[in-house]
Amino acid sequence: MKKRLVLSVVLVLCASLALGDIFDWGLYLQGGSFDVTGSFGFYQSGTKTLPYVAPDNQTHIRSFTYAGHKRNGCSGDMSAAVNPNLISHSSGLDGSYSEDLGYSVFEDLLIRLHGSDDKASGFSNFFKGKSCHYTMSYTYLLAHEEYAEQSFVNRRKQARLLGRVSSFLDPRFTLGTGQELKVFSHNPRVWMFVGDSQSEENKTTTTDPRDNVYACQDLDQNQQCDYNQLEVQDCEAGGGDWLAGRCCGGDESDTDACELYQADDFVTLVRDPSGLSIQQNITLRAPAYCGENQNGDPEWTYLEDIGGIHHLVNCPQFDLSIVSDGTDYYYCGPSPDSADERALSPQSFDYLAIHAGPHTHTYTCQNGQIYECPGDDIAMAIPYTSGGILQANDGRTRALGQITETPDNDQYCRDDGTFGLDLDKYPKACMDAPDLSGTGTEKWTGHYCCSEDLDPADTNESYNDPYDDTAFLNITESSSGGCWQGQYTETSQDLVPKHIVNAQGVYYQCGVTDQNMLSVQDLHTNIDVLQDPGVCGKLILSSNTSAIQRPEGSHAVCQPWGEFTFTDDPTPTVLKSAQWNVTVTNQTHQEGCCPANQCWNGQECQAKNTHMRVGDKGYLCQ
Repeated sequence: MKKRLVLSVVLVLCASLALGDIFDWGLYLQGGSFDVTGSFGFYQSGTKTLPYVAPDNQTHIRSFTYAGHKRNGCSGDMSAAVNPNLISHSSGLDGSYSEDLGYSVFEDLLIRLHGSDDKASGFSNFFKGKSCHYTMSYTYLLAHEEYAEQSFVNRRKQARLLGRVSSFLDPRFTLGTGQELKVFSHNPRVWMFVGDSQSEENKTTTTDPRDNVYACQDLDQNQQCDYNQLEVQDCEAGGGDWLAGRCCGGDESDTDACELYQADDFVTLVRDPSGLSIQQNITLRAPAYCGENQNGDPEWTYLEDIGGIHHLVNCPQFDLSIVSDGTDYYYCGPSPDSADERALSPQSFDYLAIHAGPHTHTYTCQNGQIYECPGDDIAMAIPYTSGGILQANDGRTRALGQITETPDNDQYCRDDGTFGLDLDKYPKACMDAPDLSGTGTEKWTGHYCCSEDLDPADTNESYNDPYDDTAFLNITESSSGGCWQGQYTETSQDLVPKHIVNAQGVYYQCGVTDQNMLSVQDLHTNIDVLQDPGVCGKLILSSNTSAIQRPEGSHAVCQPWGEFTFTDDPTPTVLKSAQWNVTVTNQTHQEGCCPANQCWNGQECQAKNTHMRVGDKGYLCQ
């Protein structure tokens, strides 16, 4: 392996932001013909059902409302169920009931009404010719999912702009009568809204596809963006760290630092219909720790902070680097030995992959520190508050291509969020990876990386990389070329002046006799790297639009005396010979390459009907 100056970037953070909450969400069409109302009933005891078949497997039930009634004098129990147990309500049916189902997918909707025998008065009613009558009126609101994906939000950031409503819809989409579009998160800790700006936080439906779609973290589940709540702002202004109704440390905080808080220790304030604030319990998925980072600042570690790296070291009973994948905590460093540390049930790890939709972030533990590779998912590479290496608007360097210590060895952070040595499938990491000199970056040649200094298999690699239109799709920082003994050669450059040229990613030789060079094998094809175009053979286009143009011409021709010449004339050439012995003149070569309708005069090609006099003889090009 080639030795080099290696910069290992350590993610030791004051406050980690990372991914935050990952959530599934959808854009739904609702209203109009989707809303269904009706009623039905029966006499005496028994059960009656009403089936409804969904139009397709993208139809969702978003809410269901019913009102039940019994004839006066009847006291039998009634119950109702939907699908069949999506809603199951067994008391108080003689009245009304409503439930928001959060856009539940269904195929068959079955409404069932059950009435029991009227044991208290049924006997007397029977002899009076009466019977109990049970009825139910209902409304179920349906929605059709027009778009769905997975995304993420971060609590310390403002609402994340996901794009315009129109960007998620088929261009042919139109709203029907009474219809509207709604954004909905299937994660109750994430609040979504639509509008012209972030100020329209309470707006969740729209009829204007030009509106923007926003998402924010709502850990206390009060349908407000956490970052925008006064109690959050007051907490952080006083130096604390807020989480679901509790302010960790800081001025006038009632939540002491260096303490463990159970999952049900969190509360929030929500407004009831009268407008008064009432307290509501919020249960997190696991205990959370209010600790202090290496700067002595309060900092929460909690399971919902997916991918957030926390290095809490200033508490006597808690000294861990820790990260969460949303299901479990993972630690890096000495084994947990305090009750607080063990209460989080953290697991040790060498590598941890956290998936968010199509993206993966890989974490590795080395020497008590956690390193992260976010891949090329720029939107998810939220900057850290200090010491970070992720891409951000503040100009911090992206982790792609950075050389990071891992449990195995130093490895690159790659486009797909993995650590590894080989960058041949990772153009962005290749173009960010430092080169051998430490003054530049490695070179992407179109399909491969030349040359990964950390990869023993690619040390001093040589290969051809033929140019094609897709090789540089969405890549503007590089141009076509090849790799020779670990060094990049750009298209139109000479590897050996007049004898080896790179033409659109392929090395061609003319007059090379050095067997060591001729025997160099292509790393990827195991054939000779140096291609022989033949004397006056294939006319080589030695430059393209992404390469520097040769001042002497863009086409290379292998001449019979073993050197390339260059021309802008695209006409194919054939071997031509002067009709006299050029040694008796000041011409230099007996043979040369010319278009079929031209003649060779010993130095250059001559056009048809050109006259040439040599001694006492005259010649005419025919």
